[in-house]
Amino acid sequence: MELRSWPKKWNDAARRRISILPDNSPSRPWPLLGMLALGLVAGAAIGGYAVSQRSQMRRLATYAHRIGDELAAMGTRGRSASPPQIQA
Repeated sequence: MELRSWPKKWNDAARRRISILPDNSPSRPWPLLGMLALGLVAGAAIGGYAVSQRSQMRRLATYAHRIGDELAAMGTRGRSASPPQIQA
């Protein structure tokens, strides 16, 4: 069995099978409109959820900012507020 001829034989067989496949049917607009409608519904759902959670997100941002300030204050407790200086 010669290995060099195997890809050529496989390629010829694949071309014959591809040639007998049916032609693609012409594109119809209905599936495209269905996908558009699905995208609009999903976008409206995500937007509605984001609007409904806006106050909670604002509260979470305020809480995170307050925690960050408290952690920063803990880091400077008992030390000077100026940054350390490197001496050469």
